[in-house]
This record gives sequence, structure tokens and C-alpha cells, in this order.
Amino acid sequence: MGKRQIRIPSKNIPANTAVLSGKEVNLLMKNNTVFHGVLTGWDEKSVIMKDMRFNKHTFLLSHIEEIIIDKESLY
Repeated sequence: MGKRQIRIPSKNIPANTAVLSGKEVNLLMKNNTVFHGVLTGWDEKSVIMKDMRFNKHTFLLSHIEEIIIDKESLY
């Protein structure tokens, strides 16, 4: 089984919040730091993510380079 990545650049995040809500994602920040967790909420300036230890974090959209979703594929 393989994986495919769906990459959503920062400018397209507001238009895709309904698709992203509740998804396990990687946030690639503009300083090349990556955070992993589940998106639980958002507003016009930030997204809220819960990490695997169930801690909540808020990230400003202006600091996010892109959101990456790993999707399993059949091959």
C-alpha cells in the first residue's frame, strides 16, 4: 500500500477549511518546521491543531507555508 500527498498552499487554506477539519495533517511552516496533528478549528487568521498528546496549538496562517495530507493509495 502506498501513500499520496495532498499539498494545500497557505493561500488556499481558507477555501479548504471544511475539507481539512478533523483530518490528520502535517503543517509545514515558513521556517521549515513541521508539526503533526489533527486540525480541530480555525478562524480567519489561524488554525487550531491537536497533537498526538492531545495538546492544542494555534498557528497563524501567515506562518504556514502549506498543509500536507497523506492519503493511502491502492499501490
